[in-house]
Amino acid sequence: MKIINPIRIRLCAAVNVALRGAIVTPGMIAVSVLLVFTGSATAQNWTQTGAPTNDWQSITTSADGTTLLASAHDVGSIYSSTNSGTNWSVTGAPAGLWYALASSADGKKLLAAGSDYQYLTNGSTIYTLATTAWIYTSTNSGASWTGASSTPINVSWTSAASSADGSKLAVAATSGAIYTSANSGSTWTLRSTPNKQWNSIASSADGTKLVAVAVKGGIYTSANSGVTWTPTDAPSDLWWWAVASSADGRRLVAGAFYNAQATAGGPLYISTNSGAHWLLASVPRNNWASVASSADASTLVAVAAGVMGISKDSGATWTTSNPPSANSAWQCVAASADGNKLFAGVSFGGIYESQTTAAPRLSFTSAGGAFAIAWIIPSMELGLQESLDLSAINWMDVATQPTVTNYQKQVILTPQSGNHFYRLKSY
Repeated sequence: MKIINPIRIRLCAAVNVALRGAIVTPGMIAVSVLLVFTGSATAQNWTQTGAPTNDWQSITTSADGTTLLASAHDVGSIYSSTNSGTNWSVTGAPAGLWYALASSADGKKLLAAGSDYQYLTNGSTIYTLATTAWIYTSTNSGASWTGASSTPINVSWTSAASSADGSKLAVAATSGAIYTSANSGSTWTLRSTPNKQWNSIASSADGTKLVAVAVKGGIYTSANSGVTWTPTDAPSDLWWWAVASSADGRRLVAGAFYNAQATAGGPLYISTNSGAHWLLASVPRNNWASVASSADASTLVAVAAGVMGISKDSGATWTTSNPPSANSAWQCVAASADGNKLFAGVSFGGIYESQTTAAPRLSFTSAGGAFAIAWIIPSMELGLQESLDLSAINWMDVATQPTVTNYQKQVILTPQSGNHFYRLKSY
């Protein structure tokens, strides 16, 4: 086993002591943490999943990267996988052109929005292209779906977002509409937003903070689940195409498909303060079609037709890779909560997976005489262990089962006398 990044927190009788997110209050016992793994991180390698060849348009994943949902245009179906892409099956969603998907953290509550096109005649030989739109939700990982009845049918949905628990939802359309739901899609509310060509929307884990980008319309944020919207200082003349958010809604990444003149690719921008200010990312301009973020935004990924950009340091530096073959083009991308499982679909191709070894960090908070140990939902099986002796060979599994909220696992423990040491171990 490999021990990574040992952390020790010592008791202080006079003042609070904080170290890497760990807090010890006066009178609390000393706590130490070890992160223990059976392997080390590897380079970003992509392997093809068991998904069939299709024109993949959208993909979303559960927090642990196990349950996937993907839509394809050439067959008009939504596919799902419950084993990280090894096997795929068509869900019970009706056939159609599904453009937008979103998932709760556990992968059970799903949201899908799409549009269909029909040729209509006015009695002569001239046909008019009309749009019919719909929104569907599922509470059983896509086995069955329910259509929404309180949303318009003459819009073109482009993007969907979900809170971690799947209760707060949002959808955006190029016609200028943004709708939200506070009850897992049972009812929907049209929000008062500027008349923009909204192309992508993202949500914080609690569904309170939203961010939406528009083609030549700038980037807007909401701090109250979409009730009111505020323009940001992001350039307003770019063809904004995609946006993703961290779990707390503070860190954002947005990509543009074109520059202002639509003569070349667009840039990526990063925000670290919930969209109040945006900075140009150090990655070459391209036709960015989709972006994804880990829960803490330490891992960011963006795809364009001919290139993928990946950052493992919150956007400070980027590496790029080409599509799997000369005839394929990256179209959509999704990331697990810890950023160690990435999934990308190509147009008229397959769905690919990249997995690196999880290396989570433990965080500590204390309140009411107890303390909580928390970590981002991992993309591999990890268990919390404890010992009275840091040098002990035999560690014991912590009996208290973790609760899951906002893309984090958390164990609440009562301080005991003496030293107690805690670590995460991979199985």
